[in-house]
Amino acid sequence: MKGDKEMYKDNRYINAGQNEFYRYGKKAIEKVTACLTPNENGFYSIPADGGKFWTIGTSEGKYGEFAKFGDTFLSVNKAGYVWAKVGTDKADAFVKMINMMIENMYDTHTERR
Repeated sequence: MKGDKEMYKDNRYINAGQNEFYRYGKKAIEKVTACLTPNENGFYSIPADGGKFWTIGTSEGKYGEFAKFGDTFLSVNKAGYVWAKVGTDKADAFVKMINMMIENMYDTHTERR
């Protein structure tokens, strides 16, 4: 059923593979950049729903909720965080996704100045 686990925001669905950002200033870029530092257990993570700053689209799959970047499926835990273990292919995709988001935020920020 549509809406069970897909990301629903602003009266519409944002599915896996669709990532958006709404704020692109210094504070937003700093928040996203902080997600490139793995935690003490060796995992990268970012909330799928970054509130007024960003949304990483998710969908429900056979093995639970997931996000997608390119051809890579990223895990989403029950708290709503997209995560990847350092040193894996998923971690490489995670870092590329975050860097692309930062680059797009920066480009939008400089265009609006």
